[in-house]
Amino acid sequence: MLALILTGLPSCLLAAPNLESARITFIQKDVSVANIEVVQVSGSGEVSRRKASLQEAINKNNAVITGAKSRAELQFNDGTIARLGQLTSFTFTPGSRNMNLKEGSGLFQVPKGMGGTRIQAGPITAAITGTTLLLQVFGDRVVLYVYEGSVDLAGQTVRTAQVLTVFNNGKTDLAPFDPAKGVASAALFTKFLDAPSTKTFDAALKVILTALESGNIPDNGDDSTNYATLNDLLRERRNIDETTKFGNPRLGS
Repeated sequence: MLALILTGLPSCLLAAPNLESARITFIQKDVSVANIEVVQVSGSGEVSRRKASLQEAINKNNAVITGAKSRAELQFNDGTIARLGQLTSFTFTPGSRNMNLKEGSGLFQVPKGMGGTRIQAGPITAAITGTTLLLQVFGDRVVLYVYEGSVDLAGQTVRTAQVLTVFNNGKTDLAPFDPAKGVASAALFTKFLDAPSTKTFDAALKVILTALESGNIPDNGDDSTNYATLNDLLRERRNIDETTKFGNPRLGS
C-alpha cells in the first residue's frame, strides 16, 4: 500500500485529538446510512440501510452512502470536514484518525495542527495535517488534488495546485492544475454553497486563489481572507438547481 506523507511537520503536531464523533450537516437528495456491523457479524453481504437525517450521529458501525446526483457533508468533533460526492461510500474509525473512502469522491479539510489523520482511498493511504484536498477513487486509479498544503508520495512532493494520479499498477503521474477552475466547477464546491462549512473552506481557499493570480504560492498559515468575495463569485458562476437541505454548522446543536 502506498502512503502519502505531509512534509515539514513538527513533531508537536502529531498529537491530535482522535476522531470520536461525526454528524451529518448537509444532505442533498439520496443519502443513506448503512449498518456495516450486520455485514461483519453475519457475513451475509447484505447491508441494512436507512435514510440519513440532518444532525444524525455517525459511529464505527455506520457507512455513509450517497446515490446518483446526491451529496453529503460530515463534521467531526475536531473540526475536520468531509464532503462526499455522488455514488460514494465513506466510513471512519472512532478512537483513531482513520477514514476510508471506499469508492466515489471526497473533499476533505483538516484543521491546521491536526496530525495523524489518515484517509484510505483505494490502494493509497493519505497522511494529512492542515490540508485541503480532493480525492477521487476510480476502478483503475486514485486521483488526488491538493488545494492547500503539500503531500509526499514515495519521494514525490505534491504541492498546492498539483494533481497526482496513482494507478493500480503502481505508476504515478504528477501535473499542475488550476485551483480556481476547480473551485468554480467541481461539484464538491459548487453544490455545497449552502452547506455549513462554506465559510470554512472559503477562508482557506481565498488565500490560495488570490496568491496564484499573482503568480505566488501563498503561506498556508495566512488567514486574512474575504470569504464573501469567493462565495459571491461561485454563486455567479453556478446555478444550484438541486433541492438541498442543511443543518446548523455547530456540532451537537
